[in-house]
Amino acid sequence: MKKDIALIIISSILYSFLFYQEGAGVNFLIFTVLLITFQVVNNPKIIGLNTWLLAAVAGICSGIGIVLYGSALSITANIISLFTLSFTAYSIKTSFPVGLFHATYSVGSSVVFVVLDGFLPPYKQKNDKRKYRWSFTQFVFYFIIPSLAILVFFFLYRSGNIAFEQATEDIDLSFISPPWLLFLIGGSFLMYGFFRHHVIRPFQRLDENAGNTLIEKSAPTKLDQLLDQHVEKRSGVVLLILLNLLILFMNATDVVFLLGGAILPDGVNLSDSVHNGVGSLITSIVFAVLIILFYFRGRLNFIEKNKTLKALAVVWIVQNLLLVASTAHRNYEYIAAHGLTYKRIGVYVYLVLTVIGLLYTLVKLTQFKTNWYLVRKVSWCFFIVLTISPIVNWDRLVYNSQLNLSNDKEVSLDVDYLSKLSSECYPMLYEYAQHHGDQDLIHNLERKVGQYLVKRANRDWRSYTVRNGKLDRFIENRLPKTKQKKLVEEIIEESFMFQSMRY
Repeated sequence: MKKDIALIIISSILYSFLFYQEGAGVNFLIFTVLLITFQVVNNPKIIGLNTWLLAAVAGICSGIGIVLYGSALSITANIISLFTLSFTAYSIKTSFPVGLFHATYSVGSSVVFVVLDGFLPPYKQKNDKRKYRWSFTQFVFYFIIPSLAILVFFFLYRSGNIAFEQATEDIDLSFISPPWLLFLIGGSFLMYGFFRHHVIRPFQRLDENAGNTLIEKSAPTKLDQLLDQHVEKRSGVVLLILLNLLILFMNATDVVFLLGGAILPDGVNLSDSVHNGVGSLITSIVFAVLIILFYFRGRLNFIEKNKTLKALAVVWIVQNLLLVASTAHRNYEYIAAHGLTYKRIGVYVYLVLTVIGLLYTLVKLTQFKTNWYLVRKVSWCFFIVLTISPIVNWDRLVYNSQLNLSNDKEVSLDVDYLSKLSSECYPMLYEYAQHHGDQDLIHNLERKVGQYLVKRANRDWRSYTVRNGKLDRFIENRLPKTKQKKLVEEIIEESFMFQSMRY
């Protein structure tokens, strides 16, 4: 049996064991580490690939984030990391957006490729002398038929031999059911798409052949033939002068407004000022980068007397960075006045990503880099930010910020917002509700605890997270067994009533 066929089979079985009817927890981290190990076993050379190592570290970091908090952000980051592991093992030259597209394409089309790769003539992988072919017949005879035969004879022997039944009474195969088999088959297709990476060849070749450094070409492109380079240069100079003057005026008025302690106009609050400002800022910077990419796509980088055009572009980038700084200051004032929320954290994330994009645009201008270089570098930076962020306990930061604001300014805690966050906040909110006699909040939290207890009853160690472990200790310390039982009964009864209303 081929090595990768065996790994697909083993991975599929582990997938069904770790995830069937379970939530997000330690199972994600275990599975990520196993897939990384299997990839190394399948091809030890990938250890020397920087992009694959980055994807492996990102997968482990996001997996740790799931073990800690089990948040949707950490799950998303982990899935994207696994897709990245798949395409980085295939080609070192693949850029992040094209590789992620092909990983999605490979997994999403795996049902088709299982059949096609089994019946089409074998071909060779690039940079690999081995024949690359999935034998559908091999899969059936190596895995499907033996598995079914073992199960059938196991149950036949168990029903026909008392001694065998007693000897195997501790073997529980009750989990084998049509839903589980469907889950296993689905996992098999996912693992096939993960280990057997497929690409759209023309896209892959274009991506791999696209260089990072501009080269002066003697033959003009079709777009260059339509535009006279001197006219194009002069139009760029005029446009950038006007845009620099406009953004200079806006930055100047912004500085005067911020330093002068001006009051917002009637009908406009700090929230509108920040969120509308961020939206307009990001839109304007995207257009700014696109304009720069157009003018500095090729020949204007090499013509004589282009220093004015480049200087104007650099000044415009710097002024956009100043605009980012003023927006960050507004967001800081907003947080100081109203505390942290996820939207306000998101503003800072957007601004960080914007700065990354502007700085790489500056590098592209000064070091004669191609537009595709900018896309490659920025997309990898975005990926790094995405996979690092799940390690931070954002819910705790939000709660502490809101609590400090409440204590310093003697205002009520925003319990409506905090109660919508994860279970990280439940113990603190429960204490707050009891101290202030907020029965509505207590009822809301107990209902959420009841929902958690119903889910926990059907799950085991595979769904464990540190956050849920804290919640378990809180429940055991603060809620008597009778109270826990009552909460579970109420949630189950509510669920039955909802189902009966649907039908």
